[in-house]
Amino acid sequence: MQGKISAHVLDAYKSAGGDSVELEPFSFTKCKTLLHEILKSGIKLRIMIDALDECDKPKELLQALKDVSQDLSRDMPDALQLLVASRHEVNVKDKFSNAVIVDLSPSVSNTDMETYIKTEVSNRPDDQRLLKGKCPEIEKMLIDILCRRAGGMYNESLNCY
Repeated sequence: MQGKISAHVLDAYKSAGGDSVELEPFSFTKCKTLLHEILKSGIKLRIMIDALDECDKPKELLQALKDVSQDLSRDMPDALQLLVASRHEVNVKDKFSNAVIVDLSPSVSNTDMETYIKTEVSNRPDDQRLLKGKCPEIEKMLIDILCRRAGGMYNESLNCY
């Protein structure tokens, strides 16, 4: 398989619509079937999912991955490895009891959000800014509101100024 795309992946891609902008949804059943086919061919998979909490059906996705993992665990115990990033709204341990949880301190994510929000609102050239740099006091209020509401976190202790 080195240097090539698996035939199973290509077939799934083509049946979903290929290069078309009108891609068909990829059901959990199709996902499980595809993963089974890939893993049965002897390939080990590492799947990385970022922002699982933003997925339409995060619990169903975890269940599909768990089903595949359990089906193959006797024959190929380490064939499927997952790295999942999510906010606490989705409890990965519900489906994967042996998951290792790494909890980032809120100050790290708050600092990242503050930096991103400040850059997007006020640290761009004036002609690229939302308010064209003409209303710095409104920009400060916008930054404050966005920082407090970022990602559904209503943390009043966040200080963006």
